Amino acid sequence: MRTGNISVVMWCALAGATAACMAPDRDPGLGTIAVNLTNSAPSGVVYRLRDAIISVDGASPATFNTEDDPTRTSLSADVPPGDYTATVKDGWRLERLDSGIPTPVTATLTSDNPVAFTVMAQLRTTVPLVFRVDGNSVDLGAGYDIVIGIDEAIPSPGDAYQAIDAPSPRNRLVFDAARQVLYAVNQTDQEIERYALSSGQWAALSPAVIPDLTDVAITPDGSKLVVLDGGHVNDIDLAAGTFTPVQRATLTDTFCGNSLAKAAAGSNNKVFIATNLRECSGFSNSEIYDTQSHTLTGSTFLYNGQVGASGDGSRIYAGSNGIFPADGVTIYNPVSNTFTTTNVDFNLSAISVSGDASRVILQNSPVYSKSLTLLGNVPPGGTAVVSNDSNRAYVFRDDAPGPRVSLYDLNGPLQAGAMYPLVRTFRLPHAPNADNGSSSVVMTTSADDSLLFISGDRRLLVVPVD
Repeated sequence: MRTGNISVVMWCALAGATAACMAPDRDPGLGTIAVNLTNSAPSGVVYRLRDAIISVDGASPATFNTEDDPTRTSLSADVPPGDYTATVKDGWRLERLDSGIPTPVTATLTSDNPVAFTVMAQLRTTVPLVFRVDGNSVDLGAGYDIVIGIDEAIPSPGDAYQAIDAPSPRNRLVFDAARQVLYAVNQTDQEIERYALSSGQWAALSPAVIPDLTDVAITPDGSKLVVLDGGHVNDIDLAAGTFTPVQRATLTDTFCGNSLAKAAAGSNNKVFIATNLRECSGFSNSEIYDTQSHTLTGSTFLYNGQVGASGDGSRIYAGSNGIFPADGVTIYNPVSNTFTTTNVDFNLSAISVSGDASRVILQNSPVYSKSLTLLGNVPPGGTAVVSNDSNRAYVFRDDAPGPRVSLYDLNGPLQAGAMYPLVRTFRLPHAPNADNGSSSVVMTTSADDSLLFISGDRRLLVVPVD
């Protein structure tokens, strides 16, 4: 079991230690009592100890009361060296802070109570007070430190987990359910990478090199992979077995370096394509590509357009990025060939849509319905993807506790901050990026939602989540 400790000390006057707390220089014959009242878990969840009275007995008894000031994060005092015990009196509780909003959690004290320890001069001694929270552990841990450290007993992924070396960032991951193949858009190397399951392991196949590759999208029936380069729409007949792109349409409006940038495949043979001006700044006319007639038709204007489609192709969501004030997100219905502009205003940078569009996550946090009615949230600060079955959201983070994926129940009761409940968190043995951070992370799931694929600029991770 691992624990994480916080060492922030807020000096204050405590009974029997007033002179030591207020003096600028500590007596060299003393050690230090420090009590930290909050800490964050590897999942990023912050816990706080409340209504706790911790009695310290020994050469210089002291009493700590968290409710003297519930907002503070730590307590401290200096004491002479010697043998001590710390007792947590009945009546304490733990609360989880979701976006700063406290939520009570069920917890049990599992460490010795009282717990014995020894203080030595000019040294700090960690006192482990261990609590169990909903099946996970929370540690409260001269002079001595009593600190809150968090260990939620986060499991690593199962045997199906893989970390595949894959230098260069990828801009899109697309899963081909019929052939059990993952396609990755690598703009740096101008190629479509392919990964397939063979003998129980995912391995790279030969890539397809596409000059000026910008994006790909798979049609809802899984028959074609629509491939964009800057000036053309190509497609690949996935049943042919040759993985050879065929040029189908050419962008005629190239003013200011206008180019085909992002694709989202819908039903009714429609593919929504956002364009981008490479040589100047401004709005550009998006295109609707027909996979049967191979024609391009101008549609709505976007600025640095972003697009995302549901797996069944029933809805496509599009918006601009980089303007002020932000524009409303547009919903495109491929069957009726109609556009609806909503009051959901974002400089849109992230879209994830479930298989039937009943759950849509924008900007990696707010969760919406098909019509973009706000339903709830998953915690911000990570990269989020919604499951195909609309029941779950997966959020990847790589910060101080290390790389991990948290699973949220999108059918569960909303908690403080209108947050969906956390189900569990997986600790990842590898980071997808060469450096910490999630800026270059893209994700997708397998069709049955049993696997989560996470790509960075260093690795492709295959994470079993079912």
